[in-house]
Amino acid sequence: MKRFVNKAKRLFSKPLGVITYRTTQELILESYRIINRWDRVEKNIDKSLTLTDANRQKNIILYDNLSLLKPNIYRYYDYYDGVTSRVRDGKYELLGHCIPSNFSYYWNEDWRFNYFWGEKYFRRYNYYSTEKSKPYDVKYPWELSRLNFLIPMALLVDETGCINKKDIFSILEDWEKNNPYCYSINWNPMECSIRVINLIILLEILNSWDNLSIEENRLFYRVLAKHGEFLYKTIEYTDVRGNHYTANLVALLLLGYKLEKIYKPSKRWLKNIVDKLDNELQLQFYDDGVNFEKAIGYHRLVTELFLLSTITLKKKNITLKNQSKLQNAISYVEAYLKDDLTAPVFGDNDNASILNFIFDIDIKMHSPILDIGKLFFEGTSYFGDQNDYPYFIFFGPIKEHQNVKKGDKKLSRFEEGGYIVYKTSDIYFFTDIGEVGMNGRGGHGHNDLLSYELEYKGAKLVVDPGSPTYTGDLAKLKKYRSTSMHNILQVEGKEIANLLGNWQIDNAAIPTVNEVKHTRNNLELDVSHTGYSNDFIDYSRKFFVEENREEFFRCIDQFTAIKDCNVTRYIHLDNSINFKSNNSDYLLICENTGKCFTLISDENSTISTEEFYQSFGYGIVKKSKKLILKSNCKQGYNKLYFSIKEI
Repeated sequence: MKRFVNKAKRLFSKPLGVITYRTTQELILESYRIINRWDRVEKNIDKSLTLTDANRQKNIILYDNLSLLKPNIYRYYDYYDGVTSRVRDGKYELLGHCIPSNFSYYWNEDWRFNYFWGEKYFRRYNYYSTEKSKPYDVKYPWELSRLNFLIPMALLVDETGCINKKDIFSILEDWEKNNPYCYSINWNPMECSIRVINLIILLEILNSWDNLSIEENRLFYRVLAKHGEFLYKTIEYTDVRGNHYTANLVALLLLGYKLEKIYKPSKRWLKNIVDKLDNELQLQFYDDGVNFEKAIGYHRLVTELFLLSTITLKKKNITLKNQSKLQNAISYVEAYLKDDLTAPVFGDNDNASILNFIFDIDIKMHSPILDIGKLFFEGTSYFGDQNDYPYFIFFGPIKEHQNVKKGDKKLSRFEEGGYIVYKTSDIYFFTDIGEVGMNGRGGHGHNDLLSYELEYKGAKLVVDPGSPTYTGDLAKLKKYRSTSMHNILQVEGKEIANLLGNWQIDNAAIPTVNEVKHTRNNLELDVSHTGYSNDFIDYSRKFFVEENREEFFRCIDQFTAIKDCNVTRYIHLDNSINFKSNNSDYLLICENTGKCFTLISDENSTISTEEFYQSFGYGIVKKSKKLILKSNCKQGYNKLYFSIKEI
C-alpha cells in the first residue's frame, strides 16, 4: 500500500498531460493482466510472423555485406575466443562478478546471494526495497538478460564449427523459457530496450554468416515481436524524459524497420518515431553537446543510442534535424577523454553501454563511441592505425586510417553543460561548474559542483569516487551522491543541495562563473555558488592549474562566514597514490609512475586521512584514501587554500 501511495504521489505531481497518459497506460496494463491479454498477444505473434523472406532482410544497423569481411574479423579470433571461453568456463565477469558457467537458472536471480525473483506480473515487482537482509541487486539478472555476451560469440560462428551456432540459440531459447511473457523480473521497459538492440545486432551477425533455418528465424523474430508489443504498451513517457525514454524510442525504431516485412503490426511502432527522436535529441542535449542528465556514464549511453539510430536512419535516407547536437555530443567525449582513453566518472554509473560490450572493451574506456562517431560523421578513425577493434562491422572496409590531429594543449569549456576540461601534454583537469541537471531535478547527477579530477605527468592524483551501486544498496548510493564523497568544501556537515528521494537533488546550489583566464601554459578559474547561502556570503572557489611550474595546482576557497563554523574540504586520491605525512610535510607518491608530490595547506587547517572505496565500475571497488582538511573558521572573511607541487 505504501509503495502504491508513493507512486500515486509522484504521478499526481506531474503535468496534466502526463497524468492522463500514465493513468491510461496503467489502466490498460492492469486490464491486460486481468483478462490475460498478453497470452493472446503472444499467440497472435506466432500466427502473424511471415518468415518466407527472413533471410533476405537487409541489415538495419550493421554493414550489409558483412560476410565479405569475415577474414578481417578472424584477425581478432583470439580476442573473441577469449570472451567465449570465459562465458563457457564461468569466468566472464559481469558487474565485477563472474557469471556461473551453467546459467540456466540465473536469469531471474542474483547468484551472488542466491536471491530469486519469483514469477509475477511485471508491474508487481519492487526494485527499490530498502528492507533487505542481504544487498541483492536486480541489476545482476538484468545485466545478464541483456544478452550482450552473445555478440562476441556470434562473430566467431562459421561453417567449421569454431563456435557452435546451436549454443547461441539454446541460450536464447532458455531465456525465453525462463522469462514467461510479462511475468518475470526481466520484463522491464528499459531492459527490454537494451536487449532488443543487442538481439538485432546478434541476428544480423548470424544471418550474415549463413542463412538461418525457419525455426531459428522464428525464435528470433518471435522474441523481437514480443518485445515490440511490450514496449509499445509500456513506453516510459513523462514530463522530463531521459535515457529510459530514449532507449524505448530507439528500440521501437529498430524493431519497426527490422520487422516491417516479417510482422505487419510492427508498422504502427514507427508512427511519428523519427519526430519523437528528433525532439528528444533537442531536449536532452545542450547545444554544446553535454547530455542534460549530468552523468558522464549516461552521456555515453544516450550518445550511443542516438548514434545507432542515426546509423539506421541513414540507411533509410533519413537525417535527424538536430543531428548536429549528436556531433557535439561526440566532441564532448573527445574533450573529456584521458590519454588512457578512460573517462572521469562524475555522476551515476551503472556500466550502461552497448558498444563496449560488443567489443569487450573495459567499461571505463569511452573510445568506441568516439571512434565510431568520427567514422560515421567524418569518415576517419580517431585512433588511426592504433585502432584494435573491428568497428568496420558497422561501415564496411575503412579506406583511410587517418589519425585525427590531437592538440597538446587545449581548454574546452562547455558553458551550457557546465564543465571545463583543461588538457596539456602533462596535465588533465576536469571540473563541474554547472547546475544539477535534468532541468534542475538532479536525476543521475551528484552533489559535485566544483569537484574535479586531476592528473599530472601520468600520475592519477585526485579522482571522483564514482558510484559502485544503484538498485542494490540505496543507502550506499545516497552516500556516493553526497557532498562528502566529492572533492569540494562542506560546512557543518551540510549538503550543498538537499538529496531528494533516491534520484533527485534540490536545485539550490546555483553556480556563477566569475572568471576564466587561459594562456598557453595555465588556467585560472573562479566560480561561486549559492549552496551555502545560509552560512556564507560570497562563497567562491578558485583553481590555478599551471604547466612548467613545480607548484602546478592551487585551490583557494574564499567566503565571508555569517558566524563561526567548521569547514571540511575533501581530496579523494586515486588508489595508486600512497599518502605519507612527516611533521608538516604531506607526500603523495604515485605507485604507477614513481613520481612524488607534496601537498601544502594553509596554517589554520589540519589534515587527516580516511579510507574510501573508489569505484571502477558498477560493483567494482578498490580501497583508496581521501584527505580531510578541517578548519575552524571565524565569523567574517576566510581564505583557505592548498596546493600540490612536484618534488
